[in-house]
Amino acid sequence: MSQAPQITAPTMVVHSDESAFPDEAKKFYEGIAGEKELVWGSGNHWDYYDSPAQIDNAVANVTRFFRTHLAA
Repeated sequence: MSQAPQITAPTMVVHSDESAFPDEAKKFYEGIAGEKELVWGSGNHWDYYDSPAQIDNAVANVTRFFRTHLAA
């Protein structure tokens, strides 16, 4: 948490209310100094490993973010 203000690279945080420590994820996101995006999904921590809906949402958002920030 204390290092978040030093993050200046574009950063995406993908999380949900039922995943581990949602309030801390929000605090971490708020502390990031650089360009940032918060993707708040549904489901729990394990759904991001096992549930196609949560996986597809995360992958679609990360892909979009990378295309925006890693474009040549």
